[in-house]
Amino acid sequence: GCQFILLLILDKLLEAALLGCGSVNLLGDTLKFIAVCLLDILKDCMDNRMVALINRHPDIDVDFFGMAGIGIYLWWRVLQLEKNATANADQLAMIKEHLIYYLDWLEEVINDEPFGDELCVMLASMKEHNFCPTLTGRILEHGKIASDDMPFPSEQEILQNTLKICTCKI
Repeated sequence: GCQFILLLILDKLLEAALLGCGSVNLLGDTLKFIAVCLLDILKDCMDNRMVALINRHPDIDVDFFGMAGIGIYLWWRVLQLEKNATANADQLAMIKEHLIYYLDWLEEVINDEPFGDELCVMLASMKEHNFCPTLTGRILEHGKIASDDMPFPSEQEILQNTLKICTCKI
């Protein structure tokens, strides 16, 4: 209901403010401010939706719109929360805990099948930040090696993809 409408509004505002405004202007700045405020309100909701999907283990693809998107969003949240001195420590701990469950689930699902660049880059970033390095290394053995020319998805790509996942019936 209301959550779905807010997610759609946020998606449109992000698209308009972050992608559609080539020049800085009052409308663009206002849209950015509104989008940032709404995003702050909805972050807990998006966190909880991604955690619920991890707990349910739905039968979904491993691509960016599926399992990779879930992990990338939560890993991005960990990196953002760790930068923020006033971040909610309980929220950070909960996300990290569920990322471990996510990695276990991912390892079960991939079964030596190839996976995309985004997932490979996320796993390499996790390993680089010493987050479950043995498990991420074991999963990375099944994929290709992340190279420097494979960038981590942008904040805009991550948020828009997460909104799509949140509004999709999985």
